[in-house]
Amino acid sequence: MKTMISKNLLEKIKLYDDDNFVNELNHLINLIQSGNKEVFSKSRLVENGIYVFRLKGMRIFYSIQKNEVGDDVLVFLDFTLRKNLSDKLITKNPISNHSINPKYNHSINPVYNHSINPKYNRSINPIYNHSINPKYNHSINPVYNHSINPKYNRSINPVYNRSINPKYNRSINPIYNPSFDGYYSYTLDLEATEYIINVNEKIKLFFEDNTDLTKYAVDNGDKGYVIFNSENQWIEYMYSDLKTGFLLFSKKGDWIGTIQ
Repeated sequence: MKTMISKNLLEKIKLYDDDNFVNELNHLINLIQSGNKEVFSKSRLVENGIYVFRLKGMRIFYSIQKNEVGDDVLVFLDFTLRKNLSDKLITKNPISNHSINPKYNHSINPVYNHSINPKYNRSINPIYNHSINPKYNHSINPVYNHSINPKYNRSINPVYNRSINPKYNRSINPIYNPSFDGYYSYTLDLEATEYIINVNEKIKLFFEDNTDLTKYAVDNGDKGYVIFNSENQWIEYMYSDLKTGFLLFSKKGDWIGTIQ
């Protein structure tokens, strides 16, 4: 797909003057132009045809438009900075707490512990174990099971149920509640990108620092969860690290993060 950067964004990038951001944006553009479809699984709809990609430390907004010959063009529109959730963490920060850091604790590192690595343990790999794959097990697929779909079940939708919405319930918002005891999602570089709220024993909601709902997780019935974006598309899964948290994997089984 062709890409374009709006004039307003170009001016903003010049003023921001950050080489790391430019490098990440160029990498994202190369992935899109090469036809990499998986990159869009990390994108989500904001409103009225505006979507957002999350890069390290910021969000970049875009839309799909038609050019003069009718081809689709991805137009980058704007970016905003993200707060660093790690600044709010004490005991759940793997940088300072090595017991929950896979780089130091190899028992929760799938590179060393193959029992928690889906590339070696096929029982936890949805490609091979169809009971934990929503394409085959419709009971864990919100497209078929509306009781686990926030669009149909308002009790698990923070737009309608404000008790699970950190915009209104500050007790579940780590920005305001230093005693927040929910999970945090980290990249492999140990950047805290999202916090997680337990709705019930089957559903978890992922939020960014600005309290936007980014995705949700459905219990797969076997020490793990399948993860869907706001469009109910299966994008990732997480499996128990058999200690205190979870490991985050892509649909292909690549280790992409940790949850503590």
